[in-house]
Amino acid sequence: MQKLMQVHMNFLCRQSRINKRGEAPIVLRIIFRRERRDAYTGLYCDPTEWNTDSGMMYPISKKSTSFNQNLDSIRYKAIQVFDELKYKGLPFTMDDLIKKIKGIEGGTYNLEVVVDQKKYTASATMPKKVNLDSLRINTFPFNGEIRYSVIPVYLDPVTLGNSYRFIQKINDTIDPTFHIFNDNLNNGKVNQRPLRGGDDNLKIKPRDNVFVEMQCISNTCYIYYNSLDQQSGAGPGGGTAPSNPPSNIVGGALGIFSAHTVQRKTVTIR
Repeated sequence: MQKLMQVHMNFLCRQSRINKRGEAPIVLRIIFRRERRDAYTGLYCDPTEWNTDSGMMYPISKKSTSFNQNLDSIRYKAIQVFDELKYKGLPFTMDDLIKKIKGIEGGTYNLEVVVDQKKYTASATMPKKVNLDSLRINTFPFNGEIRYSVIPVYLDPVTLGNSYRFIQKINDTIDPTFHIFNDNLNNGKVNQRPLRGGDDNLKIKPRDNVFVEMQCISNTCYIYYNSLDQQSGAGPGGGTAPSNPPSNIVGGALGIFSAHTVQRKTVTIR
C-alpha cells in the first residue's frame, strides 16, 4: 500500500527581517517529504502582537480578527492545492507545490463550484507583474488647506492593455474607493496619477501610515471594477443606473474570479 502523503503547514513571524515600521514578515512554513520551505504571505505584523504558539496575531481585536482571517484564507488555499496535487495520483515536488500556491504569471486558473446541484465556473489568466517601484507623497491645496495623496510609482510597459487595481489603507482603515487604472492615456509612461479618496472622514494627514497594495489585473477585472465604480457614484458624471456588473463567472453568480499579481508598500506622511 502506498504511504499516505502528508504536509505540515504553520505560520511564522520572521523577526530577523523587521522593516522600518517595526513589523516583521509572516511566512507560511511548509514541510513536505522532509523538505522545508518558507513562502512569504505579503503580510506583516508587529512581533509583540504575534502569538508563536498559535501562529496568529493577538490580542483579539478588529485588527487581529481581520489579519487572522487572511491567514486562514492562505492556509485553506494551500491545503486545497496540496489535496489537488495529491489526488491526481501523479508525482510532484515541493517546487510544484510552491508554484501552485503562489500562482504563476501567465498561468491560467479555473474555478468550479457546485451549490444545490448548480454549477458555477470561471477561468482567469494571471497578467505579468509590473513592478511597483515606490510610493510618492503628493500635496495639493483644497478649500484653504493642504491635502495629501499618494502616487504609486511604476513604469507601464510599452505594450498597450495593462490594467491595475490599488487598495489603499490609511493607518488601520481601508479606503472604500475603487482605485482602478489602465494605460489608455499613459501607455509606456511612468504613472503620475494619485490615488484619489472619496471620503473626507478618511483624508490623509501628517504622520499617517498609508499602505498600498498594487494588483496587476486582467481587462475583464478592470471592466468589472470600473462598472462598480460608476454605479457607486464616484465615477465621471456622478454614477450610472444600478445593474449587475459584467462577470466572468458562468452560471449566473455575481462577482469576479481573478488571478492577479500582488505587491505591497507603505509610506509615512511627514
